[in-house]
Amino acid sequence: MSSQCSIPTSLEGLKPDQLILSRSDAFRHADFALVFDTFHSESTLRRQFADRDEYVGYAQVNLQTSFKILECRILDQDHRGDEARVISLMTVEVDGKIQRYAELAWLRREKGSWCYHRGQRWDENLPGHVEQIDFAAFDRLEPKLIF
Repeated sequence: MSSQCSIPTSLEGLKPDQLILSRSDAFRHADFALVFDTFHSESTLRRQFADRDEYVGYAQVNLQTSFKILECRILDQDHRGDEARVISLMTVEVDGKIQRYAELAWLRREKGSWCYHRGQRWDENLPGHVEQIDFAAFDRLEPKLIF
């Protein structure tokens, strides 16, 4: 078990938005080991699952058949120094039902690569126009569902 984000060589050097898209593809293909490896060592998930194999087993049983990412579209991003934020619009299938939500992901650099630190999900009262989904809109969102 590694306590740090362990980005595979194939993902090194990715920009923040590229990491989000790569994570989405990994999720889509049930590559839960890669998903785990891209979490920052101080993320909530890493506190919940300190062991990679434990997370992979959990995801295979609880997520692989019930949660599918159909589309991940990057709407905006910014980064300063070793921190970045990326807003994506997600279309997913959960237990056979199509859902759409926006996610604000906070990334941090670890060992020179971007890693997923935490996220905020916005699924209720999502604006009809994606241009209205921006950092200021997430700042105004209440209650904040941060994971």
